[in-house]
Amino acid sequence: GWAFDACWLDLCDAAWRAIKVTKHGWEVVENPAVKFVRSETMAPLPLPEHGTMIEEFRSFVNASDDDFKLIVAWLVASLFGRAKTFPVLALGGEQGSGKTTMARLLRGLTDPSHVSALATPRDERDLFVMALSGHVLSFDNVSKVETWFSDAVCRLATGSGFITRKLHSDADPFWFQGSRPVLLNGIPSLTERADLAERSLTVRLLRIDETSRQSEDAFWKSWETLKPGIFGALLDAVSAALRC
Repeated sequence: GWAFDACWLDLCDAAWRAIKVTKHGWEVVENPAVKFVRSETMAPLPLPEHGTMIEEFRSFVNASDDDFKLIVAWLVASLFGRAKTFPVLALGGEQGSGKTTMARLLRGLTDPSHVSALATPRDERDLFVMALSGHVLSFDNVSKVETWFSDAVCRLATGSGFITRKLHSDADPFWFQGSRPVLLNGIPSLTERADLAERSLTVRLLRIDETSRQSEDAFWKSWETLKPGIFGALLDAVSAALRC
């Protein structure tokens, strides 16, 4: 959120600490002046560390240098507290390119959740219920983008509203107003519709060859070690954006 000329991020820890980001830098605040609403699925963000460059993240991203920049841009946009709209990040690539793992990493840097990946919802109402309970919506293994889903994701990206009946048996309204960062991953092209393509950053992950593969335990151990510094580097970027 945005308050008192600063971007605020809930660390989601037991002490209710928050990160305050201004154009002068960032700090962890013990008793933030803002109040946050938490959902049951939220998980803590990493405690950020100063002094790390974003290049430390590069070894975890099996994509071209240009696509790496798009991923970092999406991460910064997702953390930017004044944003009214968000780009959609569409991760493509053949089997074995680590799309699900990459989506898990990105979600963990922006909006950790005990349910890190979502199945494609059945209808708009399910989608916007998801939007009410989290900041980043990450949909895993999307094999087909239905017309209604494409239109609804576009509305989420631009902050359009949604309203329907709470129950089919009554006339009370259920509504959502706001925008959310959306992350899609799948093998086929996810942005064939022009309106979704205009709102998307499309990244193609490269297949990981056998000589470059690590054991899962080694990969996640390395990631957990570097994640606090990488998160701090992203906060530095948010601070720099506030100076623009």
